[in-house]
Amino acid sequence: MPANLGRRGHRGDVCRAATKGRARALQRLLDAGADANEANADGFTAALIAAQCGHTQCLRLLLDAGADIDRPSENSRNPLLAAAAYGQAACLELLLERGADKNKTDNKSCTALIFAARHGFTDCVRLLLEAGADKEKLTRLGFTALILAATEGKAGCVQLLLKAGADTEVYAPNAGNALMGAATYDRTDCARLLIEAGADVNAINSSGLTVLMIAAESGSADLIRVLLEAGADVSVTVFDDKTALDYAEVFGNLEAADLLRAAAAERRAVGELGELR
Repeated sequence: MPANLGRRGHRGDVCRAATKGRARALQRLLDAGADANEANADGFTAALIAAQCGHTQCLRLLLDAGADIDRPSENSRNPLLAAAAYGQAACLELLLERGADKNKTDNKSCTALIFAARHGFTDCVRLLLEAGADKEKLTRLGFTALILAATEGKAGCVQLLLKAGADTEVYAPNAGNALMGAATYDRTDCARLLIEAGADVNAINSSGLTVLMIAAESGSADLIRVLLEAGADVSVTVFDDKTALDYAEVFGNLEAADLLRAAAAERRAVGELGELR
């Protein structure tokens, strides 16, 4: 009789039970000797499936029966990565308690913390940070958890990462730093948190654009107010002497242009007053 048949069920029964959260059926299969490391046709183990679906009881049964806690699938995801990517905090906590590698990566060099931060799963981020997950780990494209959280507008995760000491000035080749990512996608709440944590409001990206210019392109008046209040320099020029005001006007962002024009006028007035003195 082929392995994993008969009283132990048919091939796939363990994965099906894990998918549907049928803990009693899974327990019967495991008690009869079914393979706790069974994988489906896509290469996903039952433990990964249980973690991804949030079936904590099934996951516990599989781990108790000897399931490999860090076994990867074909895309290199393991149960911890799956739990983080789908916001399954209870499963993630169980996996950490059982010794899962908190800094394991998938085939794109994404860690559990990066997945959780990018998708805004604050409970998962908190658990991973408390477990000592690497805050500065880079994806294959050079993104940190903080850059991705800021770019995606996940303010709760940004706040947790900053409190844990995440570096605001790490620079990703395709996105710049966290504040630049926030400015590109009009993530004002995230930008405010980053500035409060000391992010450089006058940083320049690889194209020579300041954060203020990036915000002027995206047209976020609220974000421009935050940047100006934090000391962003309206007079900086790039290429053919274009300022943030020029970028706002080129992209038709009228409210942003009005704010920048007023800030530039105020700067000139202050300069002229200084010369008179």
